[in-house]
Amino acid sequence: MAKNSTAVLDETPEVVIELEPEITTELQAFRQQVEVLQNESRRIAVVDEAGEGAALIFIAGVTKISRNLEEYRDSLVRPHNSKVKKINASVKEIADLAGDLVRAMDAERCRYVEEKQRLIDEQNRLAAAKAEAERLAKESKEKALRDEAERLQREVERIEAARIQKEIDDEAARLAAEKRQRDAVQAAMDAKRQGDLAAARKLQQEAERARLAEQERQRLAEEARIVADKEKLALERQQIKAEAKADVMAEQASMVAPTIQHNSSMGSRALTGGGSAGTKEVDEGYMLNGTPVYSDPIKKKYTELRGDDERLEKDIPMMYFDFNMGRALRAVKDGHAVPGFALKSKIKTTVRK
Repeated sequence: MAKNSTAVLDETPEVVIELEPEITTELQAFRQQVEVLQNESRRIAVVDEAGEGAALIFIAGVTKISRNLEEYRDSLVRPHNSKVKKINASVKEIADLAGDLVRAMDAERCRYVEEKQRLIDEQNRLAAAKAEAERLAKESKEKALRDEAERLQREVERIEAARIQKEIDDEAARLAAEKRQRDAVQAAMDAKRQGDLAAARKLQQEAERARLAEQERQRLAEEARIVADKEKLALERQQIKAEAKADVMAEQASMVAPTIQHNSSMGSRALTGGGSAGTKEVDEGYMLNGTPVYSDPIKKKYTELRGDDERLEKDIPMMYFDFNMGRALRAVKDGHAVPGFALKSKIKTTVRK
């Protein structure tokens, strides 16, 4: 290729069909006849009987030429049409056989895929139900643990409230004991000053017993406090464990999910010999009463129903009905009354051979 030459992409050339010379000559003769009549039509004025008669003769002449032209066209194309018709019929026979094979195999495969999908759906339903039951069980355990933690919290609060009240009571008892001791000591001193030594000794002994009793009460109170503190600590630990377990149950419940199975037959797959094929789910309308929507399922030809067909629901909007103009006009011609239609006379020229 030269340095500055322009590259031209290959394009499919347009097919030009040339007619045989004799056919071209014959068609030209027909054209000349029509052009002659076209010139004659300009000289005809339909204003009187003579003009009307000339117009009728003109129409008959043009009609004859049209018929001769159609006969000539038919003589040319009929052999080819017969061959095309035969080719189409032969191809259709093979194509119909191939189509039947595809439809039969596709129906069998679709039945398998649908049954496979049904089983998968059932497995997924059971898996979902099992997962839901497991989730509810964990949530139930979580609630029980939360309730137990709340109960323990209330028990801890009760023990704490009792401890505080006990401290108040102990302090009051301590103050009362100290007062009794002071009063006893004072009474013993008063008795001693008055010379009643026996009474003084007795009062001193009572003061000592009160002191010892107060010491014992304080010792027992301290032991009770230690026991209460241990019990409170144990309850707090139980509460913490219950809340921790509840948190674990809540997390596990949130993570429960069914194992969903998928239909491996769906989607597109590459074929060994090239290309791809696959399966997809499509929506297809149907009539609830079981009326077939196709009169010819193979050619996907829809069933045609009249508006008054009892198989149709009465509330279907009129926008879904197509008006048959030809049927209405034929009914009017046959003498039937059709609202909005009537007959009228019309002049029509007829030409016979």
